[in-house]
Amino acid sequence: MAVRVIMPQMGLTMTNGKIVRWLKKEGDQVKKGEPLLEIKTEKIVTEVESPGDGILVKIFNQPEDLVPVTEPIAIIALDGEDTSDLIKEIEAEKAAGEPASADAKEEPKPAAASAPSTADEQVVAATLEGGRVKASPLAKKVAAEEGFLKELGRIKGTGPGGRIVKKDVLAYAERRKRQPSTAFQAAAETWTEPLTELRKSIASRMTGSWQTPHFYLETEIDAGPLQEMRTKINNSVKEEDIKFSMNDLLVKIVARVLSENRYVNASYTEQGIVHHGEINVGVAVAIDEGLIVPVVRNADQKGLRQISGEARELITKAKDNTLGLDDITGGTFTISNLGMFPVDSFTAIINPPEAAILAVGRVVEKPVCLNGEIVVRACMMLTLGLDHRAIDGAKGARFLAALKETLENPYLLAL
Repeated sequence: MAVRVIMPQMGLTMTNGKIVRWLKKEGDQVKKGEPLLEIKTEKIVTEVESPGDGILVKIFNQPEDLVPVTEPIAIIALDGEDTSDLIKEIEAEKAAGEPASADAKEEPKPAAASAPSTADEQVVAATLEGGRVKASPLAKKVAAEEGFLKELGRIKGTGPGGRIVKKDVLAYAERRKRQPSTAFQAAAETWTEPLTELRKSIASRMTGSWQTPHFYLETEIDAGPLQEMRTKINNSVKEEDIKFSMNDLLVKIVARVLSENRYVNASYTEQGIVHHGEINVGVAVAIDEGLIVPVVRNADQKGLRQISGEARELITKAKDNTLGLDDITGGTFTISNLGMFPVDSFTAIINPPEAAILAVGRVVEKPVCLNGEIVVRACMMLTLGLDHRAIDGAKGARFLAALKETLENPYLLAL
């Protein structure tokens, strides 16, 4: 029996997925569980497995197509099985609500473009149906070949009902060749950067998170002992390619303190406060498209070497856009470190559904008063953000005090 391959929903907030590439072509034999294609969700590129055995008889969507979740993208059937009626049915469904290709629906017209006439506005309006671009399959194919599939939303359709057809795409391609690329606009010129799926996800999640009643606690630590410990450890490691970062030490120490103060390793829900059994520490990583938080799982049960190796691998995967769903889910606490920039302190927004986040500033040498004398110390600011629905001030203060003590006396890790 024929099986529909649908765009999977990988996470509660996912509404669309973009096809990156097909790993099989029409006519190929496929097995259940075998990688069938790669899709890009809000945050990651991941493989989609075949839902059944058979022949990949029909592919409906091509690379760069943005497809709503649960919408059919292919058909798998038994060899010789008649799927003509099913193909017609799915094609009719798609024609009734054709999804935009390659984010075309979300890319606005550049501010520098000349204003259209009233007649033009009517044509452009007709091109959009329910916020989706109406374009013929041939028009999309030509746009893809010309390298501007993402710009379909800028083209005025002259086909039936304002549908974009091949000649519209060719005309746009000719005009485009005579104009400078928007990627190299003059610095003084206003332009609009299209929203990526990751940026949309960040905006949505952070807007939702900001509704959480945050409160912040801040303390300054003497980072000298931590720096000294890191130097000694790195000098003692024989492998030249292994160097422990400040983040590695922070993940290790934070996990240890969380294991002794589990009320911070929590999430607020309508059913009650969830106290997580696992301690999974997320590390915020900046990539070109925005911010992503890969997770070191069970960090309290791992040694520094293992934490460092996993963190390096996760950061590499984040920058290469190869993180899997398991790499970015299940976090119970997040560290956001801007110590590599000239940032003394900052407040970070909680990464839901977690109840706490630690913001780490740079290490700065400054004069401090110690035992009645002024001495120079390497100081670092820590700002703990907390969800007041799950954690009260006194509990947050106890956690921060314990964290400060351990960071200033890292030998406590040996106890």
